Amino acid sequence: MTAGARRSAYGARLRAVVVAAVGALEVKAQGPSVVMQPVAAPSTFQQEARVDLFLASTTMVQGAFGGAWRVDENVRIVALGGAGSTFASGVGEFSARIDLLARYVLDPERRQQWALYGTGGLSVRYEAAPSWRGALVALVGLEGPMWGRWTPFVEAGYGGGVQAGFGVRRALATGR
Repeated sequence: MTAGARRSAYGARLRAVVVAAVGALEVKAQGPSVVMQPVAAPSTFQQEARVDLFLASTTMVQGAFGGAWRVDENVRIVALGGAGSTFASGVGEFSARIDLLARYVLDPERRQQWALYGTGGLSVRYEAAPSWRGALVALVGLEGPMWGRWTPFVEAGYGGGVQAGFGVRRALATGR
C-alpha cells in the first residue's frame, strides 16, 4: 500500500469516528451558545421480585430476587436466586434455588397493554430430603401494564413439577 493510499484510508477512518462521535451527542441550542450533551443509553437491566409455587413430589413456596439483561430486542437472559419452604408430609423445611433462564418477549415495543412471553432454562434446587438437584424449566408468562416504574407479571409452566408464579419487574425506559 502506498503512502497516499494509507493517508486516504486513515482519513476515511478518522472521518467515520468523528461522524459517529458527533452523532452520539445531542445538540441543544440555548440562546447564542450551543451545549453538547450525551444522549442517555436505554436501560438494559431489569430487577425482579417474585413469589413461586412448585407442585411436585413435594410442595414448595419461594420468594426470589434477580434480574434480566436485554440481549436484543426480544431476548432477555435472567438470573434468579430464591428461598422458601418445602412441605414434605406437612412439615415446612428450608428450600432454595438458582435459575438461569432465557426469556423471549413477543411484544418488546409495549404496543399492547398485556403481552405474552416464553421462558426456558435451567434451575438448581435445594430441598431438605434429596438435597441439590437440577431441573429444566419451560414457562409461559403474561406481562402487564406499567405501574409507575414496575411491571406486574404472572407465569405458569413446568420445571421439575408444575410451577406458577407472580411478581413485579422494573419497567424498561423503552419497551418491555
